[in-house]
Amino acid sequence: MQALPELLLASAPKGGYSIEQIEADATNFVLLSDNCGMKDLHRRWVANHLKNKARELRYFLELIADGSLQSRQSFQAQQPVPDNVYQRVIYGFSGFANSVQSLKDSFETATGDALTWGEIGKLRHGIFIKEARNAATHDGNPVVNGWVDGEYYTLGKIIRLDAKDKVVTIEPPLLPVVRVCSEFAEDLCTLMAHKLGDHCGRSDLTGAFLAESMLDDFFDSSLVPEFAKELLRGQKKQSLLALQQSNHDPITDAITELTQVASYCASSP
Repeated sequence: MQALPELLLASAPKGGYSIEQIEADATNFVLLSDNCGMKDLHRRWVANHLKNKARELRYFLELIADGSLQSRQSFQAQQPVPDNVYQRVIYGFSGFANSVQSLKDSFETATGDALTWGEIGKLRHGIFIKEARNAATHDGNPVVNGWVDGEYYTLGKIIRLDAKDKVVTIEPPLLPVVRVCSEFAEDLCTLMAHKLGDHCGRSDLTGAFLAESMLDDFFDSSLVPEFAKELLRGQKKQSLLALQQSNHDPITDAITELTQVASYCASSP
């Protein structure tokens, strides 16, 4: 970014600047600088939480897997399946589908790189997951609507209207929901880990992702006990210095987490 005097000279009118114009341009320059700084900070913030979004995806996968396992065990024991088991699968699927969208959006925000639904649609069950998420999120459709021999399925087509009132027909895979989610997640996490490899070590993503104002908000909060504020207030300078000197690369952490989720899915029965 150019310094303020250079910007003023480059854009100066023939008659020169008035005092009012100089003050206005100076104000706009400061606002622009603050905005650019905030964008970088926001990008680093999102990048630092990418690994947590991958963990969230795994959380819902494990919820679905646990419910499916308990259902199979109940079926084999010829016992009724408890209601909370079905809830783990149906609510777990809704959470899983929405966490896919969240992970996709976070990836794009952090890296500036596109991860399109066209790419995702080429993965195993990618088109189904995309459309099932829309049905679950926008229509309240449970998606998981069948149970056969202890396994949960989506039985039959799902027909819905999209945002443009176009009829969308969703063809479900003829597989248990737990397997559909596991195979899709394995492919998605593998794809994302590969794409993130191009962003390792980026200077705009490396380093502190907390601003001093965020620490000030902590000290100003009425929810934080005074003794905690006093304890941490004395360490504020050291904390800020540590943040400024940080060269942590969150992309590496995200790749590690995504790879672990993919491995978990690959080893799932």
